[in-house]
Amino acid sequence: MKWQAIANVTGQINEEAKNYLALKLQKDAAAELPHLWSDFITDTGQALHESQSHLQVDSDGKNGGLGVRLKFDALHPDYTTSGNGKNNQSLLMYSLNKYDERTKECLSRAKNPYSRKLLQEKIGNYRIGLADKINNIEISLIDGKRQSMFVDAQEKLAKASYKNPELYQEHLNQLAISLDALPLMPDKKEELLKQSTEKLAIAASNGIIKQSPRGFLNGQESLKEALPLNIRIKLEGRAENMLQHQRAMLQNQIKSLAGSHFSAILKTGSGIEGFKQLAANSLDEAVYRQLEQREQLYNQAYLISEQLKHAPFLDGAAILKKIKPDIEDFKRTALGNGDLESGDPTNNNNNFLEKEQLYNILQKQFQQQLKEVKDDPAKFVEGLFVDDIPEQMPLMQRLLLRKQLQTQKGIPADMQQYLTADEQEEYLRKLQSDDANVVKSRLDAIMAIGIEGNGQANNYQIGLELLAEITGEQKLSIPVHFYAENHLYANNNRTRRDLANMFAQIIPERQRLFSSADNAEKKELEEAISNNKIFKEWQHEVTFQQPYNEKNVQTMKEGLRELSRFYQTSPKMPLGQAVTKATTQMIKGCYMQPVTGLYVPREIIADGAIHNLEEEYIADSLNYLQSSILKGRIAYNAISSFGHDYNQELAAEKIQQALKEGRWFLSPDQKEVYYAYPMADGSYQALMIKEHEKLTFNLIDLNEPETQAMKQARQEEEMQELVNLSKNLRYGIR
Repeated sequence: MKWQAIANVTGQINEEAKNYLALKLQKDAAAELPHLWSDFITDTGQALHESQSHLQVDSDGKNGGLGVRLKFDALHPDYTTSGNGKNNQSLLMYSLNKYDERTKECLSRAKNPYSRKLLQEKIGNYRIGLADKINNIEISLIDGKRQSMFVDAQEKLAKASYKNPELYQEHLNQLAISLDALPLMPDKKEELLKQSTEKLAIAASNGIIKQSPRGFLNGQESLKEALPLNIRIKLEGRAENMLQHQRAMLQNQIKSLAGSHFSAILKTGSGIEGFKQLAANSLDEAVYRQLEQREQLYNQAYLISEQLKHAPFLDGAAILKKIKPDIEDFKRTALGNGDLESGDPTNNNNNFLEKEQLYNILQKQFQQQLKEVKDDPAKFVEGLFVDDIPEQMPLMQRLLLRKQLQTQKGIPADMQQYLTADEQEEYLRKLQSDDANVVKSRLDAIMAIGIEGNGQANNYQIGLELLAEITGEQKLSIPVHFYAENHLYANNNRTRRDLANMFAQIIPERQRLFSSADNAEKKELEEAISNNKIFKEWQHEVTFQQPYNEKNVQTMKEGLRELSRFYQTSPKMPLGQAVTKATTQMIKGCYMQPVTGLYVPREIIADGAIHNLEEEYIADSLNYLQSSILKGRIAYNAISSFGHDYNQELAAEKIQQALKEGRWFLSPDQKEVYYAYPMADGSYQALMIKEHEKLTFNLIDLNEPETQAMKQARQEEEMQELVNLSKNLRYGIR
């Protein structure tokens, strides 16, 4: 009984102790739970907040729907521990998983069973609300994304409407559908729709204005109604400005094309294709009529220019002189007909101004052609007769045709060229070399142009004239120039052959020749050449009244300088002897003086062949011609030669005296001579065949021996002159 009693008491005590412990734990849990819960809920809020900084709203790769997903960078703890595993998770899944991990950790720290039970219950209840909260966050973010996409769509469709204005209404309908899906209040949706309508309407209007300002101004009423009034006024003003600008640009384009259009008419008879249509669409009617009238004027000019094209320049000048309107004659004709009004040349009702404009057009073209002939005669005929010269014509035939066409146009022989300036430059470039063998091979190649495979000249040996033309430009280096020039005549003249050999040796040694000479030696050489009797006399005669020979003299002096220096250094010849040898070879060996004051080359190239001139023949011919001129046996144009007062009293005696004091001159191309007499101002006037054309004599024609009959006739004539002179002296007649 005792022990039973003790046991009962002990059980009672244990039960009370248990109750006390439970009560205590409950009280402890009541005190601990707020701390555990607050820490848990704070961590949960912070985690949710932190995760929102890594959110991205984009379409699901599976079904294309929008979703809220985590995008961690490589340094984020979740990315580091799980790699890419937690990337691309939805916010809800990620947050609830993290919530469950936090729950496990938090419950493990709660040792009090009452605390754990209560905490677990609260955490479970809160998880449901958290899921709803996260779901609302996702819904809000997706709605925000949709609104953002709507704004972007506005901008993109505005740009699309600018480039494709015809799709304006379709784009607006698409925006209306997108807007209807947004969770917005009706008034907000209405505001956004109005904004979208205006934005797209403005963009489409600008696109239409860019494409066709006139189309915007004359139509698009439904589109204009969608625009705010101030914007509509602004855009209509812009369209007007663009229309005026386009019209001005077209007019400027027409003005810039007009010159080419009329030039084409003048050249080919037809202008630029489409020009008239462009002008008709862009110009006012009055301005267009003026353009049409001008075009008609150029069509008339073309018909006359075709006559001028094939006529020699002198005949062309006569044609122009014939069509030039005379204002005084025009007035007299009009007044004589009793038409006072049409006698005014400024009156648009008459055709005087039209004739004057026509003449001015042709005169301008004529003067331009004269300039082109002076600059590059070969290029001129290539351009003028472009339709008559086949593009694939063989070189030799092309060169011959150029000369033929230049002759047809009446271009003087000394101005005619086979090669254009560009072609000459190309040949000159090929001849510039320090290797005499290279220069020789290229010279031979040029000289061989026109020679067929059997060695026979095709029509004539054009290569000789080509080379003479190239070297005549004097653009080669001095040793190459004189090598080429003397190489031309090497087979006909021993002196020329020796000179060609000398300059062939100078070509590679040119720099060395003067590198060893000091300034004093160079100056001494220059003075020795300038004072050399042969050079001084030659220089005086070839430049007397012939300024076109100044360049030849300078080239000769430079050639003498290099040849003299070569003789000084190679055979160690004294300065005076070197200069004398050089001048003797280059002047006396290459020129002759058949009559006083006239130096003539010993060889000339004409008709594709080299002609050796005989000094005796040339002298006899010139003396005979001079005698014939003095005796009036050779016809010339007295008015062009002596002026309008040639027939005045005592004029014949004055003319005879002037002719006696005359002398012979060599033409610029050195192939002809002409006779000229001194005038009061010291200049010399050539005898003329007609205005602007000298009376010339071809050296080849003069290079003929005097026949026995001619010699006998001359001697008899001279004897008769002596008899007459003797009689005059006997009877005191002077």
